[in-house]
Amino acid sequence: MRSEVFEMNRILIVDDDRSVRILLRSILKKKGYETSECEDGVSAVEFCVKSNPDIVLLDLLMPDMHGLDVLKQLKENTQTASIPVIVLTGSTDQEDKLSALRSGAVDYISKPFVSEEVTLRVGTQLRIHELISSLQSAVRELENDLEAAGRIQRALVPSEVPQGIGVDINWIYMPSSSVGGDIFDIIPLEHSRYLVYVLDVSGHGINAALVSVMVHRF
Repeated sequence: MRSEVFEMNRILIVDDDRSVRILLRSILKKKGYETSECEDGVSAVEFCVKSNPDIVLLDLLMPDMHGLDVLKQLKENTQTASIPVIVLTGSTDQEDKLSALRSGAVDYISKPFVSEEVTLRVGTQLRIHELISSLQSAVRELENDLEAAGRIQRALVPSEVPQGIGVDINWIYMPSSSVGGDIFDIIPLEHSRYLVYVLDVSGHGINAALVSVMVHRF
C-alpha cells in the first residue's frame, strides 16, 4: 500500500528567522519528512544546485537576497528549474503572492502557519512532482524505444543497389518521425529481373511502422 508520505522526501526550509525554521522543521518531521535549512537566499541557491531537494519552502522577505530573486535564479538554472517552490509570506499584499506565482512558485503559505495547511500543501505538491517525474521518465523511455524501433526499421531499407541491375537508382529515406509507415526494397528475381516496390502505409508512428515491417517480411 502506498504511504501518504513518500520515502526520502527532502524538504529545504529557507527563512532568515530561526524560530520559523524550527517551527516548520517540527511540523514536517512529525509527518516523516527529511528537512534541511538555509537562513539566506545565496546559501539556498547553492544548496539546491548541490543537493537538489524535492521541494523548497522559501520565505519572500529576507535580507541580502529577496525570495523572488532566489526563485528567479532557481528557475533559470536547468539543474534546479524543476524543483517545486512554495513561498512563505507574512505579507497581506496580494501582489506579492501573485508575483511569486508568476515567477514560478507552485503555491504559497501565509504566516502565521497552520500546521495542517503546511503538511497538506507540501504533500500535494510532492505528489504532483512525483507524478510529473514519473511521466517524464515514461516519455523518455518511450522515446528511447521509438528510436530503437526506428533503427530497426531503417536497417530494413536497402543500403546499396544490387550488382548487375543495369539501372541507376538513388534514394533518400527520411521518415517524419522516429518510425514511419513508408518502406521500400529491391528484390532480385530469376532471369536478371528485379522487383522494386515502395510501400506507403497510411498514417505515421508505431501502427504504420508495424504494418510496413509485416509486409516487408512477407
